[in-house]
Amino acid sequence: SDEQWKQQRNDIEVQAHKTLGWIEWQKKNYSAAEQSFRKALELNPGVAEISYFLGTVIVLQKDPKRQAEAMWHFARAGNLDGAGA
Repeated sequence: SDEQWKQQRNDIEVQAHKTLGWIEWQKKNYSAAEQSFRKALELNPGVAEISYFLGTVIVLQKDPKRQAEAMWHFARAGNLDGAGA
């Protein structure tokens, strides 16, 4: 059905952005990784692992002004529950 297609497409797009973010993270391109993880969270904000990854790449950018933002994502990842968490 159309509804199933929309859900499956969204799930695949989330996985694609997560994968692209992970690849950029491994290449130490943290700002590009951050963008991919943010896009994945826009599509599905309930995935704890992506929020944790986002917090990690923010920390790795070594900007002291953004440490609170990174900690927020870590706390968020630890508190998400339900499907996909």
